[in-house]
Amino acid sequence: MKKLMLATVAAVAISLSPALAQDVSVTIEPEVDTWVMTQDGPDVVVDGDVAVGAVLPDTVTVVEVPNHTKYGYVKVKGKKVIIDTDTRKVLKIY
Repeated sequence: MKKLMLATVAAVAISLSPALAQDVSVTIEPEVDTWVMTQDGPDVVVDGDVAVGAVLPDTVTVVEVPNHTKYGYVKVKGKKVIIDTDTRKVLKIY
């Protein structure tokens, strides 16, 4: 009976996981992409890997994208990163 119950719970969890996953795909205005690609500067230090959907700590200084204040820019480990300035969530990595 325990095995049947565990198998049922596992099957339900597996079938629900795609529905529970958060979609972090965001459409970013072309002007923002263009501006970020022209920027250069020193890398900031962040513990661990930075991935889309991750939240950058408050200790990381973010540059606001001109005329698009909902976006911020930072360079981490040689990669250009766009974040949401309200949540500090990583939206795109170049």
